[in-house]
Amino acid sequence: QPAFTAHGVFDIELELIRRSGQTFWAHMRGRAVVPGDVSQGTIWTIEDVTAAREHREQLAYTASHDALTGLYNRAAFERVLDAAAAVAAREPFCTLFIDLDRFKLVNDNGGHAAGDALLRDLAAILSQHVRKTDVVARLGGDEFAVMLPSCPEDQARRVADTLCAEVLMYELIWQGARFSVGASVGLVMVGAGFTSAAEVLRAADSACYQAKKRGRSRVE
Repeated sequence: QPAFTAHGVFDIELELIRRSGQTFWAHMRGRAVVPGDVSQGTIWTIEDVTAAREHREQLAYTASHDALTGLYNRAAFERVLDAAAAVAAREPFCTLFIDLDRFKLVNDNGGHAAGDALLRDLAAILSQHVRKTDVVARLGGDEFAVMLPSCPEDQARRVADTLCAEVLMYELIWQGARFSVGASVGLVMVGAGFTSAAEVLRAADSACYQAKKRGRSRVE
């Protein structure tokens, strides 16, 4: 009724249920037989758009997620980070930049398939040790990042230490060979001094560089 009153038509996608109990997505359109007078009856069409909707969702997922690990990709992460940085003055948060140590040796000695397997495993490990509200991304190559909303610096440090330790404990057994890596982690507390994703990542990358410079497999 509100749609008819405001626009004269009803046009929206809704999840409906068939008599069999199966749910489906429908594009529903309705209009009055006599424009402006629904008391004279309405005409409806219902089109099953489940497949089209799934295709749209798959395209959106592919555009925002890394194909190898299933994590957010760099572009999607930067969008989330930009939005968070814009309000960081009143809603501070922390960000981690993670660069794997000795990853090149895995590719050189085990091949790219071994490197891909290791990246997939470590992506799962990173996701398992953060909150559901945190955002984990693969920025490219062996670089990852984590955004920790509403997370004080001391808590973020504990998370970073945990991730660093979990990566260090991980071992990939590949065609009879054993591979392990470390994680150099840069941590930045994002507040009023930051206004964009680029600034946040620059600061976190700088902290990560210090971690590598001071011995690797550590948090700075």
